[in-house]
Amino acid sequence: MVVDKLVEVLKMRRPSLQCYVDRMSLDPGSCWKIDIMNAMARCRHSLCLLTDTYSDSPECMDDFHTGLIWRSHRVGYLIPILRFDAKKLKDLPDSIRQTHCISGNLPFAELADSVIPAISQGLEDQ
Repeated sequence: MVVDKLVEVLKMRRPSLQCYVDRMSLDPGSCWKIDIMNAMARCRHSLCLLTDTYSDSPECMDDFHTGLIWRSHRVGYLIPILRFDAKKLKDLPDSIRQTHCISGNLPFAELADSVIPAISQGLEDQ
């Protein structure tokens, strides 16, 4: 899976990196939406992997918009990564089209090299 591979490569590059991946971190029986919102509040950054089907999910779009709100309060909080196979940029909701994204259609090592500076932004202030 794309997320797993990206997390693996990021952790190889920054071993101290702690990652919350919702499908691996949610407790069975928990209210998953509240758990994700709480995790987003605790995180320094939110990497958002925008795939062909991402914007089709109201839950994913809620998370993206929450990330936009947090970004207005925290330097570099939202790090959107576009990784499309078929969808075109013009077919995306305005909120995604108007947000600067990292190109995710790169080999994982190059993608990780693009993400590392973004997750390092703002750490010197904390």
